Amino acid sequence: MTDIVQIPAVGNIRMFRGDVRLLLVTITDDAETPAPIDLTGYTITATVHAIDGAADVELDIDETDLEEGEFSIELTTAGLIDGLHTWCLVLTPPGDPVLPRTYIAGTYSVEDCG
Repeated sequence: MTDIVQIPAVGNIRMFRGDVRLLLVTITDDAETPAPIDLTGYTITATVHAIDGAADVELDIDETDLEEGEFSIELTTAGLIDGLHTWCLVLTPPGDPVLPRTYIAGTYSVEDCG
């Protein structure tokens, strides 16, 4: 039997109350000279999982240039209390069966700057 293990990249984010930032992401292959992966037709989601039992917060995705593996994620503190949450970025390729894959996961810290 073969075990298949896919470990997402770690992406820890620190935000201050009221901040809004854009995170530009480019997905590439793992070749010696990385080439972008065409993400046309993929479903891209980024979700913050709230620590307080509140509803998860879906982050907005701007599909900048999917053929070149590029998109941006709007990072926000809206809907989140101060504290250490978790988040993940999931890419789901087109087709059947649907096989989502977590590419980035980590902590999502929200704090007051004052």
